[in-house]
Amino acid sequence: MKQLIINNSFSESLHQILKEHNLKKIFIFTGIRNAKRLKNSKIMENYHYNIFTEFDKNPDVRDVNKAKDLINAYNPDVILAVGGGSTIDIAKQTNVLAAQTNSLMFTEQSLSKDISENNLNIKNNGLPLIAIPTTAGTGSESTQFSVIYINKRKYSIDDPKLLPNFVILDSSFLNGSPTELIATTGMDALTQSIESLWSVNSTEQSRGYATEAIKIIRDTLEEAYISGYDSGDSGEVMLKAANLSGKAINITRTTAPHAISYPLTIHFKIPHGHAVALTLSKFFEINSQTNKYKINDLRGKTHVDSIMKYIFSLFLASSAKECSKNFNKLMDTIGLERNFNKLGIESKADIKKITDNIDPNRIKNNPVEIDKETVENILNN
Repeated sequence: MKQLIINNSFSESLHQILKEHNLKKIFIFTGIRNAKRLKNSKIMENYHYNIFTEFDKNPDVRDVNKAKDLINAYNPDVILAVGGGSTIDIAKQTNVLAAQTNSLMFTEQSLSKDISENNLNIKNNGLPLIAIPTTAGTGSESTQFSVIYINKRKYSIDDPKLLPNFVILDSSFLNGSPTELIATTGMDALTQSIESLWSVNSTEQSRGYATEAIKIIRDTLEEAYISGYDSGDSGEVMLKAANLSGKAINITRTTAPHAISYPLTIHFKIPHGHAVALTLSKFFEINSQTNKYKINDLRGKTHVDSIMKYIFSLFLASSAKECSKNFNKLMDTIGLERNFNKLGIESKADIKKITDNIDPNRIKNNPVEIDKETVENILNN
């Protein structure tokens, strides 16, 4: 089934989808706040539903097993995910994993091994999945991959069957968003889009998605941070930008800054978008030094040089240094700390904790080859 994206009131859109496809029994992944909104919605009076909120903000294999058992016991017609990236991620992976006949219980050891060896053996489609993002950041509603944490290490399940069937973009879910959440999720969408542009896997289509997302966020995020999403159209356009960023990385995947960000989040509790932004500005210069670093992109030096200059132009800059300055200025404006020491990264042991837990697959997608020493230099500076 091709993904259907609706920009409309969630209640009208949800009713339309459920009625058209004769879906009557719903299993819902959401947080406590949105659970109350759903329970108070008249649309839910017409359907049977079970709400699951008992998962961590960085869902792990125990959360997935708990949800999988509940789904199998409840036997729903459809899965509904209402929340941010983590909520949509756990809904995507649990829905598909619950449909596999070979999975009674995933242990931390077996699941991490199967993911690492690309041996999950996903054969069956899950139930129809409806995603309603409540943050303008991850774009998880538009991707076929899903993050899961096992023993404090980040893994990614990647399969076309994970892509939601329906997406409802309703900016009213952004109302009341804390300024910190606006900043970190907005920066998540921005960094994804930048990385997608310079990824070794970029295509003309992905660059189109990423470019449009960057322009929107560049012109809107500061306003959204200052004024919030409760007035004007900043929420609507930021939801669109996040969705576009998800479409972009669904084609390209992310690169080095994302690879470095995961241990920053797990070990130092730095929100994901903030964690990626912390090192991304350094890569404007690193990825431009095509005479210094080995080039990973098969399209060669000319392509990498060209795409980096294009990225600079999107930030109204003519050089890596100026682009980095403009990016860091945006971070300062939206209140994101840039000092590693103030974020708790103070010692060689802290840096080692990060470098020992970097996702190697994301590093390979970077346009130039970087090593452990390069990462250490970024963190030390």
